[in-house]
Amino acid sequence: MSNVYGIAPKAEHFGCMIDLLCRAGLLDEARELTEANTGIEFSVALWGSLLEAASRVGNVEMGEYAAKHLLELNPDDARCYIALSRMYSQGEKWEDSLEVRKRLRGSGLEKVPGCSLVEVNGVVHEFTVGSGFNPIDQIG
Repeated sequence: MSNVYGIAPKAEHFGCMIDLLCRAGLLDEARELTEANTGIEFSVALWGSLLEAASRVGNVEMGEYAAKHLLELNPDDARCYIALSRMYSQGEKWEDSLEVRKRLRGSGLEKVPGCSLVEVNGVVHEFTVGSGFNPIDQIG
């Protein structure tokens, strides 16, 4: 990029490369890219991608590495704790998973529930798990 186009890469460019490497399962290469570019300030999204990829392939060491950086940037994001706990559970590291869950509960943080949108008869409805809304009831 620099040699051919004369453009200095920014955090966003590294973020795209790291996300692509993670999606391809090349976590060691993604880590090398983060470590080789210490002058770049990486985002919460980038570290989240690395954590999710590590969790997906069961690479606990990489997940812990990503979670450490993620929590430094955003210690109040419950999603990191949830992903880390899930990763430990998948690796049958039950005590570690329980410890992360205890830290999450003790911190007072809560995971923000995801939501879904559905359009029924021209009206868009938003609902979350447990909301009691059933879009099928609206058809008629």
